[in-house]
Amino acid sequence: MSKVRRYKKKEFNKKPWVISAAVALGITVCLVIAVIISNNTRVTDEASPDNAATVDTAATVDEVIEETVEQTKEPTAPTVEETVASQPQPEQLTQLLSRGSQSYDTLSMYGCTQLVTVTANGVDAQIQFYECIDGLWVENSSLNCNGYVGYMGAVDNMSEDISGTPRGLYGIGSAFYRNTCPNTKLDVFEITQDTYWVDDPDSKYYNQRVEGTADKDWDSAEHMVDYSEYDYGFVVNYNMPPKYNAGSAIFFHIGDGPTAGCIATSENMVLNYLSKLDRASNPYILIN
Repeated sequence: MSKVRRYKKKEFNKKPWVISAAVALGITVCLVIAVIISNNTRVTDEASPDNAATVDTAATVDEVIEETVEQTKEPTAPTVEETVASQPQPEQLTQLLSRGSQSYDTLSMYGCTQLVTVTANGVDAQIQFYECIDGLWVENSSLNCNGYVGYMGAVDNMSEDISGTPRGLYGIGSAFYRNTCPNTKLDVFEITQDTYWVDDPDSKYYNQRVEGTADKDWDSAEHMVDYSEYDYGFVVNYNMPPKYNAGSAIFFHIGDGPTAGCIATSENMVLNYLSKLDRASNPYILIN
């Protein structure tokens, strides 16, 4: 009986060692397999384009904070230029600007938000008015009217010898009147017996308004009070500052036929234009 018990005790003492060795071996094998799998997975992931992008763009804590702050900022209001560029502008005005080698960027650069367009067809003209409101140019069709230009139509090379109306984009200057001051937000001057507009290229006052003749040095000038067409109108800032013999005295005034170079339309429409034009809007006139 004692031998049997000693044998069993001996067998019992062997089993923990065997079990421990087996467990250790099993753990070692599992670790080796896990490392191999992990390495293969990492290689695969690093080769993945998606993961590469993730690794390359991994953000630090500071970058995450900065990005969060940027996302919570109030959006910046677009500039006038950006608004103009993004808005669908009137097709007809776009064509007129292109025809005159001008652009919306040019108008924006000049700070122009009011534009009179004169489209000549021989001596006849179509006159229109556009206004820029919140970056979008809008036609005021109530000011659409027919009119006239010079006897030679719209011309590219103007001079004192040519009875044409100069093509181009020009600022709108002062309004004028002979009797009753019109309603307008333009600067205004009254035509009197002393008011002359000099058209002598050799004068130091060439293409300028002069009050009085005390310093007269010209042989030719318009005595403006003599013309009923000048009851109401405004100055077109063509050839200013003046170049020798390049043309002078271009006005927008009353008339019912071709002119020596000005733009003419009915008295009612001239007054309507004067009442709408505002020097604060930097108005321009585009002649095609």
